[in-house]
Amino acid sequence: MKRPPRRPTVLPALLLLLAAFISGACSRAKEDVGVFRVIDRIGAKNVVASPFKTPDPKNSSLMEVSGKFGMNELGTGENPFGIKMKLHLGPSDVNALAAAPPTTIAFGLRVPPDARFEFNYGIRCDEEILHAAGGSRTAGFAVVLSAGGPKETLFRRTIRLEPGRVLAFNSGSIDLSRFAGRDISFRLVTDGDERALAFWFSPVIYSVRRNARYVILVSLDTLRSDHLGCYGYDRDTSPNIDLLARDGVRFAESRAPSPWTLPSHLSMMTALNTINHGVFTPDFSLDPATPTLAELLKARGFCNAAFTGGGYVSGFYGFSKGFDSFRVLGEVNDRDAAAKLADKATRWIEKNLDRDFFLFLHTYQIHNPYSAEEPWNRRYLREGAGLSELDMTPLRFNHEERFKPVSKEMRRDIVGLYDGEIRYTDESLIGSLVAKLKALGIYDRTMIVLTSDHGEEFAEHGSWLHTHSVYDELLRVPLIVKFFGSRNAGRTVRTPAFLVDVMPTVAEELGIKLPSEGLDGKSLLPLADGGDDAAGKVPRLGISDLVSHAMDKHIPGKVALVRFPHTFILNEPYTPEDLAYFLSPPPPLAEVELFDVSRDPGETRNLAADQPALVREFRNLLRERYKPRKKPAATKVDIGDDLIKQLKSLGYL
Repeated sequence: MKRPPRRPTVLPALLLLLAAFISGACSRAKEDVGVFRVIDRIGAKNVVASPFKTPDPKNSSLMEVSGKFGMNELGTGENPFGIKMKLHLGPSDVNALAAAPPTTIAFGLRVPPDARFEFNYGIRCDEEILHAAGGSRTAGFAVVLSAGGPKETLFRRTIRLEPGRVLAFNSGSIDLSRFAGRDISFRLVTDGDERALAFWFSPVIYSVRRNARYVILVSLDTLRSDHLGCYGYDRDTSPNIDLLARDGVRFAESRAPSPWTLPSHLSMMTALNTINHGVFTPDFSLDPATPTLAELLKARGFCNAAFTGGGYVSGFYGFSKGFDSFRVLGEVNDRDAAAKLADKATRWIEKNLDRDFFLFLHTYQIHNPYSAEEPWNRRYLREGAGLSELDMTPLRFNHEERFKPVSKEMRRDIVGLYDGEIRYTDESLIGSLVAKLKALGIYDRTMIVLTSDHGEEFAEHGSWLHTHSVYDELLRVPLIVKFFGSRNAGRTVRTPAFLVDVMPTVAEELGIKLPSEGLDGKSLLPLADGGDDAAGKVPRLGISDLVSHAMDKHIPGKVALVRFPHTFILNEPYTPEDLAYFLSPPPPLAEVELFDVSRDPGETRNLAADQPALVREFRNLLRERYKPRKKPAATKVDIGDDLIKQLKSLGYL
């Protein structure tokens, strides 16, 4: 459908309520959970010395970062002199305190038992040193402590950034257990080259937790549920995912809010349908005032990290909000992306076992191009297949050739390559991740949510790939939740679920109470715990949409209402200009479609003409439900060169 007209910014009451909840929980978390995030706690009075207090216009390095990397997250408090930053290091984001020499930041606290001070520190390049043939930048980093007596330097290191390097970086850790229960004053001090863009990254003091809890959210981009064994597929594409489903709860009828990556993932992270978070197209990012799952867990003392494939899941669009570290791995179309993700994730887990954490993992491995490593790429190919990998982008299957017909053999080969990507991801990522959790003895203390943002079409309705329709091959995605202790292992829930339910479900499992109204998602715990699925209850209504020309500039808008067992779809027509763009004409498109997916899972028989009363009912529901409660203030953005390159690699541009 066409994007609803933008109105003056009005922050919804829900967002104010959630924001207040998170801010309040932050202060409670620092006292109750034993987590002291330095970035969140400092104000102007804590900045003893900093060149950012009175910036020198002649210091080009300082002016380069001043105001460029502002940090706007719930719970971070005031930002004195702009030194709190969400620093972009290439495509990755990390929370940072700007500490160009000479800087002294002072703060105090009563040290909790079993406390550690963890931090990273480094120098980011500036334009001068990046392109210089000689010279360098040097900065010293020190942690100085006072317990009412003489000052004690607990840590002192010097870092040197050489020309041509983007970052010189290291980590530090201080055992504070000998100071437990004492009121201590800390000073973070940097000295050295005043042109050095020095930073403290995510400094935190926390109590070691012997029985920490862990939440891992895994999004396997472009994975349709009906290509998994646990969802009835006849190929053995997913032995490890199937085992995970046996230890968890499988939601058999789960659907995505949009057939493409950006709005669908934002709905997953905010519990809001696209109509309520407002990010319909690639030129908008999430309103900084909209609370996210990461911010919710940060407020409860969780350490939050993300490893993603970038592109439409990058900090650029607001995904890094609430994460201490948000990293993009490799190139978006790496043929071994799943294995690289598993390696980074398991290494990170090993280093963070002593505190509660939330880890978000995302990969484009299954996404076009289909080019898994040998022998996975050939595993499901027919004998005599003439290809072992395929990139649909040069063939223009996601642009003017989107509706191109191919032979049965060609389609079979494309599906075989796609299935090979699933099997590779299943073994390289899911198998490796679960094996590591079990080897570390933390599997029972880990909640794992496995899902996807959308599916993929293989000409079921005459088209290819995604971003063009709201049929089930693009919307029906897996949703598997392994709860703590594998509670309710092996249960299947057939009541419809939606990706907006992820945030409320995680929150309730952790004992976090969210506002009862305003969110589009609902906790799935009652269903997972065996709640009544009786048809006598009011059926759940889900909304999925695609606004006109959101991605492909010649695809009209459409919206689907899912009230199981029916799916109602309202389509905008193609314009003459749209039709002229495609080299092969799109199939005829009815304005209204109605399917009974319990009897017709392929959505091949349009029942709209036979059930006019039901069509009228759905039209009325669409008028009532498909409108924003309050217009969100999604932010207009300009896509940079690096992101354009990533999106071209994925075939979006």
